Amino acid sequence: GDAEGGADDSVSYPAMEGVETTFEDTFDATQYLDGTSDAYVPIYGPWVQAMVLSGWKAGYDIDALRYDWRKGPDAYMAKGGAFDVLQGMIEDMVQRTGKKVAVVSMSMGGPVFALFCNTHVTPEWQEKYLASFISLSGSFGGSTSPLFSLLTGQWGKLVPKIMQPTILSMARSMGSPAWMVPAEGVFGGDRVAIKTPERTYTLSQLGDALRDSGATRASDFWARFRNTMGPQLTPNVTTHCLYGVSVPSPDTIILSKPLAPSDAGQTVDVTWGDGDGTVLLPGLTACGSGDGKGLYPFVNVSHSDILKSLDAWGVVADIISNHDAPKRDRL
Repeated sequence: GDAEGGADDSVSYPAMEGVETTFEDTFDATQYLDGTSDAYVPIYGPWVQAMVLSGWKAGYDIDALRYDWRKGPDAYMAKGGAFDVLQGMIEDMVQRTGKKVAVVSMSMGGPVFALFCNTHVTPEWQEKYLASFISLSGSFGGSTSPLFSLLTGQWGKLVPKIMQPTILSMARSMGSPAWMVPAEGVFGGDRVAIKTPERTYTLSQLGDALRDSGATRASDFWARFRNTMGPQLTPNVTTHCLYGVSVPSPDTIILSKPLAPSDAGQTVDVTWGDGDGTVLLPGLTACGSGDGKGLYPFVNVSHSDILKSLDAWGVVADIISNHDAPKRDRL
């Protein structure tokens, strides 16, 4: 069930006839979503601006990995994939600056980087090149939200109902949603994920649930990726995990009808647990182990709003400036 690296990812993600996808492969493009319009959404932009004002140089001692988040870990591990690119970026930066690198990730970037550490580079390489790893809202245990999208086509609050069939088809063609469903290694295979009038699906049965709903390709992705998520992704570097708590987060999905390729008449409800509004607390804290692990919870801060938190920025700035643990109580 492991994802296999080294292969051409066009096998898993064939190009669609008549569709061409392009993106701006620049450092600036990673700072904002839709930065070409007046409605841009900041990601790392304000943080980078603050660092530049403090003496950092964009493209010199600050840089960002651009990768296709739609694909799954098989694409990142493939020859010439994101992991090869990331390794080269880190080695080049250490050579330029003479300093080890502090890696900062957001959301899915956390398990992506942890998988890089565990499958692509050696502990000796990590010791030579990495100073620390800082995870913001890292979804190390997966989340109910992508499972919700794979079953219903709903994508948070962003997608109007009329577009959900299109989004459903899109989500099921991508590797990342199937990879990012709740992980057995964190929550346990017997944990209930979906309830219908006829069957209850546990986390170990998500392949059946996806197949019953008509998401055959997503079911295949899940089977291939299920062992690449969870505690085995612990990075072998000093790890700092920043995340929100006390925000109701989706847990179990409750359906009014049995799963079937057609969702006509299906109504959906969810139960809620503690987390950051997207990821449940166990999935946020499954980000590392050992004496070097620091947990930094921020009350009532949501999954994406941690990027707006001045308190979170203070912790990150302290770490990357000193490459030492910040002066704040840790759990």
